Amino acid sequence: MDDGDGALAGRRVPNAAAGVYAGTKHAVHAITEGLRRELHPQGIRVAMISPGFVATELGAATPDAAARERVGRKQKEIGLAPADVARQVVRVLAEPPHVAAHEVALLPTAQD
Repeated sequence: MDDGDGALAGRRVPNAAAGVYAGTKHAVHAITEGLRRELHPQGIRVAMISPGFVATELGAATPDAAARERVGRKQKEIGLAPADVARQVVRVLAEPPHVAAHEVALLPTAQD
C-alpha cells in the first residue's frame, strides 16, 4: 500500500515500498485509455477519476502496525471525504454528450 497517494500512484511511485501498488494503478490508467479509444466510435465516454488520499478503511487490514497507524492518522488528518470523490463522478456523468472528461485528478490541499 502506498503512503497516501491513492490512485495518483498511477502517475508516480510515491515510495520504495509502493512499486507494485503503483504498477497496478499504472495498469488501470492504460486499460482506461484503451477502453476510451475502443468505445469512442460508439459514443461511449470513459473517464478516469484519480483521487489522492481519501479517508476510507483501506489501510485497516494492513498487517504492518506502523504503516496501519500512519495511514489511519493521515486519513483522519488530511483525507478527502468519499463524498468529495463522488461529487466529481457525478460532475463527469452530468457533462453534455459532446463533452468528454477524460481524466479528473483531485487531492486534498494538505497532500504534498
